[in-house]
Amino acid sequence: GEGALLGQGQVPSLPSEQSADTDSSDGKDPTMTLWVCRHTDRYTPEWVNAVGPALAALNASSSYAADIPLSPLGHQQAQELANFLAKQRVTVILSSPYLRTLQVAQKVSHATGAKIWVEPGLCEGPRHEKASLPALEE
Repeated sequence: GEGALLGQGQVPSLPSEQSADTDSSDGKDPTMTLWVCRHTDRYTPEWVNAVGPALAALNASSSYAADIPLSPLGHQQAQELANFLAKQRVTVILSSPYLRTLQVAQKVSHATGAKIWVEPGLCEGPRHEKASLPALEE
């Protein structure tokens, strides 16, 4: 599935990014840890049925209703994840453009100070090729 992941096309160079055969006699650790995290709990798909008509009344794009946000439990889980990752030296966050993954990424960013990079390639589903999600700006 889609997920919040700890860039975009051009990911910035990471401080610990070195080749495996790099001489580490300078004391720097040549390894990098990659944490892969799926979004936390979200509202049920019935949320679309509840919110869709309200958005339609505002002439809003139907793709907004399909972008299901985190539930209250999901926000709690995301904060717990952020608290854990705050101790893990996270330097960059990759996220799909889905609202729920950005909500998780934002909490991790606040806890770690890492910048969020939106990567559209982390999306899933047949409608993704048709740009069904609202455009995001950095």
